[in-house]
Parts: sequence; structure tokens; C-alpha cells
Amino acid sequence: MDILLKNQRKRRFAVAICVLFTVFLATSINYTFAQTSIEFYNIQVLDIQGKTVKIKWSTNTETYGKVIFGKSKDNLDNYLIDNNGIIMHHNVILGNLEPETTYYFQIIASDIENRVYSFVQSFKTLEYHDKIAPEISGMDIPYKSGTLAVVTWQTNEPATSVVIFDKYQTYKTSASNSTKTTNHQVVLKNLAPYTIYYYKVYSVDKDNNQSNVYENKFSTWSDQTDKEDLIISNLRPAGPSDSQISDTSVTINFKTNHWAYGYVYLGSYVKSLDYGQNHEVTFTNLTPETDYSLYVSMADVFNKSVEVKSITIKTKDISLYQNNSDKTIINYKDDFRYYGGQFNSTGDLVISDIRIVGFKDQNTSNNNIYIIFKTNYKARVEGITVLGPNYHQITEYNYNYNLDHRFTLSGINPNTEYYLYINVIDNTGIKASVVNGKFRTGENFTSLDNSNSTVSTTNNTTTGYINGSEINGVIVKGMEFSLYSKATALYKTLDSPDIYAIVNGQRHYISSPTSFNEYGYNWLDIKTVSWQELFQYPRARLIKSPESSIIYYLYQRPENQWLKIALPSPTAFVSYPGNYWGNVIIVTQLDINNYPDVKLIKAVNDSAIYYLENNIKHFISEQVFKEHDFSVPEIVQVSQVHLNTYKTGSLLK
Repeated sequence: MDILLKNQRKRRFAVAICVLFTVFLATSINYTFAQTSIEFYNIQVLDIQGKTVKIKWSTNTETYGKVIFGKSKDNLDNYLIDNNGIIMHHNVILGNLEPETTYYFQIIASDIENRVYSFVQSFKTLEYHDKIAPEISGMDIPYKSGTLAVVTWQTNEPATSVVIFDKYQTYKTSASNSTKTTNHQVVLKNLAPYTIYYYKVYSVDKDNNQSNVYENKFSTWSDQTDKEDLIISNLRPAGPSDSQISDTSVTINFKTNHWAYGYVYLGSYVKSLDYGQNHEVTFTNLTPETDYSLYVSMADVFNKSVEVKSITIKTKDISLYQNNSDKTIINYKDDFRYYGGQFNSTGDLVISDIRIVGFKDQNTSNNNIYIIFKTNYKARVEGITVLGPNYHQITEYNYNYNLDHRFTLSGINPNTEYYLYINVIDNTGIKASVVNGKFRTGENFTSLDNSNSTVSTTNNTTTGYINGSEINGVIVKGMEFSLYSKATALYKTLDSPDIYAIVNGQRHYISSPTSFNEYGYNWLDIKTVSWQELFQYPRARLIKSPESSIIYYLYQRPENQWLKIALPSPTAFVSYPGNYWGNVIIVTQLDINNYPDVKLIKAVNDSAIYYLENNIKHFISEQVFKEHDFSVPEIVQVSQVHLNTYKTGSLLK
């Protein structure tokens, strides 16, 4: 009996085990095929500053992360990817934001199977304050008379304009303008004729940071010209056959005997003129064979005015250019090179059918070109530049979105090699560009070489590639939100706190934590490497800020100390064989200000040494060099072309 009971108990125990195993197996199978839904937890907006903000969030499972955002909740046209990979706790810093601006954002979380979106939320950036003083450059007296003088200068950020002056060097008289600008002009009035005046200028930005004070002097002239009426002279076009009239554009220029400003009307178009004595405007995208009435209205610093009217200008017949015997057409190869990841099959913006039509005006010796091209989607031009012996930039653009584009450029030399750069953008933020489009003009614009021309497009549409892993169907149009050149890595060494960003295969030194945060970098992304690994990347030598077109070259002094010197024009830039436009990186103004300015320069193969101040070069004698205790390693050798861009001032004493 006991044995039978024991056997029954064993059978019941075995059955129970089988049942439990079956339930467990069924549960495991159901779990295996179940999909875990992604859920957001603890979305936070932290550390809101004037230009940066931190966004943190978590998900219940490991996911990739992306933040899309913009100034309108219906147009989240920018994005930032969390590059930390597939994780549960995300943390990104949005940089380069506009101060005192409301932004809307949405988080996208994805894994191999799922993709979810958060609700659209918003934040408002704070007022931005810095402790960096404005930098003054280009101080000048472009106009003076017997009773009046105009002082001008530039600053690298908007600031006020202040001039203190008198003839006794006590600087008790002042003239100022509280409007914050980067192009400063102050008019000094009620001066005495034939008198030397001493003056100082400075600027103060919105955060009450004052620039250095710069001083100089000038002499007034006779006051006889002050009494003259305002006169317009040398007005062009002077006749219907003037070369400044084409089929689609008219360039109008003239001179005034006094410092004056005003307006030029051509038909229903109007353009304003800043203060000056030499005035020029160009009207483009006009209709061929059409009459336009010209009206000019000018006023000077003496409150005198003058008008020009009752002139009709007729644009030329396009057939004049099509039948011109000196016409030459350059056809670029359709060789499109794409940058970035994969592209939406309907989203590529392409520049095509590029032609340069060259002609020689029959009435003057002026050579001109038409730059003609098409885009497959409606786009507008952001910039057209032609580089050669001279720098040519078209600044009068039609900001409408078009498929066909045509621009006129004059002053092109015969038998000369040029490089063409075109940048266009469509209304979704997708860009395309022509880079290093090479062509050569002949004696009569007939001999050309476009064998090295390259047309490229840059399309900023992503199809959801994050760290190399595809997320099905994620398409975000817009640009990775950084005004600065993108870093591929952040490095430091074990024995130094210095942090470097690897940009375009170069290492760039980040000057401070404030600058680091302004880039929007993540401190967790910094990798410690050996000196050997860091130094395989050459030091970035060409830098600029996103707010300015000025490119700086970094010059290395002994003991790894650095100076910066501005390359004031494309001509100066290309005068150095080692300079390459693709090596220019965009960095914060903080990083630029970290480098002191070059003060001592000399041309190659020339013993003359100059002291630089306000873009003016002052010759230094050997005795003065010793008296100022200048150092030879501080002398920077520049090209003759670069040296010639500076005005020559008095001898340094």
C-alpha cells in the first residue's frame, strides 16, 4: 500500500512538473514574439542660456535618439542626433540658438523595430551676455572739409560709436551714436579751417564691454567747398549704348562733391545708398527691351540736396549678345559629387546646364560674362563668386525661388584662368553648390579650358542614419543644427587638460568651457588619446567665425604660442600656395579672440619690418625696434600681395 501511494505521488508530481514546464514554455514563446513599446520618461529642459539649452530624456528600453526643433511648431526644420548610440538615458545640448527666442522641439526615439515621437514642447532662450570687448579695425577719415570731418571704423560685433576730440589733446568734445552697429560713422561738425584735431574712438557693446581706445589726428582744409551746392557728376549710363546697360541689368554710378547719401529709383525698383562720394548700384533681373525711368535723390552732411530725373534707360535686346561674334559658351561636365549619407530619391537639389557666356562690349574695352544655370527644384542664389587675379562677387541677387538663373559679371580679363563658386538653396533648406569650377578666357573669349571644372551638390536631407544604423522611414529635412564646422571627434591627452576638436582632418584647440558649450558638444564624448595619435592631425591654421567673412591664419611662435593675422581678401588668401578654401573651419568668436593679433610683419625677401595697427602698417627702424623691445620670433612673413592690402602710415616712433 505504501509503495502504491508513493508511486501515485511520483506520477502526480511529474504531471505537475510537465504542466508548469508547458506554462513556462508558452509564456516564454509569447514573450519572445511580443514587441516592447517604446515609452518616454522624464523629459527635461535644463540649463537654458542665451545660446544653448540641455534636453534630457529617458526611455523604457534602449533606443537611438534625435531632437528635431525650430522656431515654429509646424516647421521643426533643424535636428541634433544623440551620438551616444542605443541607450536608455539621453542627454544633448542644442547650441548656436538665438537669444530671447522661443523654440519648439520634439524627440524621436527609435530601435530596430519601432519609432515613437514625443509631444511637441517649447522653451525660450534667455538674453545673451558675454564679457568680450568689441574689436575695432579699419579706423579712417574718408571725408573732411573746412568745418567737418567723418570718422569711420568697423567692429566685430554691434556696438555704439564714440569719438572724443579737440585741437588741444584734452579730448573735451565728443560726438557719438548710440545705435549699435558693426559699421561706424560719426560726423564731427563746427570745426575750424586749417586746424589740426586730435581724436580717439571706442565702442561699447550691449553687455557694456568697451573696446580699446584708438587715437589719431587730422587736419581740416579751407571751408570754401563747404559753401558749394551739392553736385552730382560723372553719371553713368551716359547713353543708350553704354556698356553698363545689358538686357537684364543696369549699373548706375556717379560722384558727389560732398559726403552724401540717398536713393536711386529705376522704374518701380529702389535701392538706398550709404554715405560716401562714389556711389554705385546695380539693378538685375530686368526685362529686355524695356524702358525704365531713372530718378536719383541725394542729401549731404550740410543739409543740401540734389535730384536727377527725366532720364529713361532702355534695356538692350538679348539677341545682341546671342549674335555677338566674340561670344563663347562654356559647358561644365555634369559630374555631381554628393556629400553625407543617403538621400531621398525625390529630394536631391541639382545644379545643371551651367554655361558661361563671354562677350566683349563693342563700345568699350570691358569684358563681361553671363553666368547661366538651372536647378531641378525652385531655388534661390546664396552666393556667386569668381576668383582669379581679382575677386568678383555678385551681390545683387533675385531672392525669388526660380528654376532658371542668370547673372552678369563685368571686368573679366582676357586670357586668364578663373574659378567659379555658386551656392543655391531651396525652400526646404536643401543646398547645392559649384566648387572650383575652372575656366579660362582667351584673347577674344574664345579659348577655354574647363577640364578641371567640378560641380557638386550638398544635400542636407537625411534618411534616418544614426551612427551607421538605419531606422526605417525616418526622414528629417533640414540641417544638423550647428553654425560651426562639424567635429568628428573630441580628444585630449592624459597629461594635459587641453581639448581638441578634430575637424576636416585637422585638430582645433577649444579655448574654454564656455566655447565648448557654445559648440553644443557633450563632455562625455571626450576621448583620452596619446600625443602620437593626437598629433597625426595637423593643427588647423585657417579659421573664421560664422558672423564674419574674415578668415584668420594662425602663426606659430616658439614654445607653442600662437598669433592670428587676418587675410583681408580672397586675393590675399590665394597669394599663399598652401592655402586651400576647404581647410577653413568655422569656430566660435571666443576661440578666435583667444589668439593675440600679429603686430610685426615683413614681406618675403624684404628686410623692411612694419608694425600693424588698425589695418595700417608703420615702418620700424632698427633703433625703434630695439627701443620697443620687439622680438624677432614675433615677426610674421607675409606675401607681397598681402602686405599691399594695408595702408601705409607714418614711421613708428
